[in-house]
Amino acid sequence: LGNIIKWFLPKLSNKIKRYPKILNTPNTRPHLGNGYTPNIFLGSFKHRILQYKKIIQDTTGQVLILVPYTISLQILAQELAEYHPTIIHSQLTTTEQRRLWSEIKSGERTCIIGTRSSLFLPFHHLSHIIIEDEPAEAYYSTDTKPQYHSSHIAIELAKVYQASITLGSHIPSIFSISVLEEAGLSLPAELYPEP
Repeated sequence: LGNIIKWFLPKLSNKIKRYPKILNTPNTRPHLGNGYTPNIFLGSFKHRILQYKKIIQDTTGQVLILVPYTISLQILAQELAEYHPTIIHSQLTTTEQRRLWSEIKSGERTCIIGTRSSLFLPFHHLSHIIIEDEPAEAYYSTDTKPQYHSSHIAIELAKVYQASITLGSHIPSIFSISVLEEAGLSLPAELYPEP
């Protein structure tokens, strides 16, 4: 164990000397600022789908719907089939990815359903971002560097495009509750357990 520590400790201390700013930066969540507050919709899957349909109908630009798992892609695509959604996931071939990339960039595709990687698409006119099942752990990238949380990236992306954002779930996440508290709002009383 001592030899292993000797091998790795100098390498780590060199990185600390080279990157002290990065290592000492506190890990903070994004500041919402300027009264920017995401919409939070709590309800059953059926009610959330109805809400999403209303959002898609009322939006003039592109709508991005994030889902936590690839199995959710097919379910949501079936429910929103009337809007001809574009499905983005990691199993697409390179040719399909290039074709969809250019169609999204040109604005041909208006309803896009994808996993967390779809946040990095080249949108033409993104008007609304919906995060389905917002408390899901799959939105936090632990397998890639840099690590990120999709809700935080989505909020920043919404600011860039001046788009609306909706966090949908059947139960509120701690992030949703903190967003509400920052805005001076609270959850409806029926969502709190009785003492």
